[in-house]
Amino acid sequence: MTTTYSGLRTEFESKIGEFNLQTLKVLVTFKLQPKTLTETTAVFLKFSEEKIPMEKQGTEFVLTKDFAIKDEVSPTITIILKWKQDRHL
Repeated sequence: MTTTYSGLRTEFESKIGEFNLQTLKVLVTFKLQPKTLTETTAVFLKFSEEKIPMEKQGTEFVLTKDFAIKDEVSPTITIILKWKQDRHL
């Protein structure tokens, strides 16, 4: 199953893998592509109290995490943009 959200600021996609009957968990892969990207852009997903950094892969950020049946899979997205400032001496 794939879910894609697109907005003015980002494009976000989640893919649900196959359910593991032994562990009762499923892998979910999240991909996010910010509309604005700098060299130092950082993206985090927060699940309840757990805040996890996403890995930058080109212009996208990716995170794969396993979830138990009872887990809620609706992260809060945090995008941090840092701009380099030119200094004139």
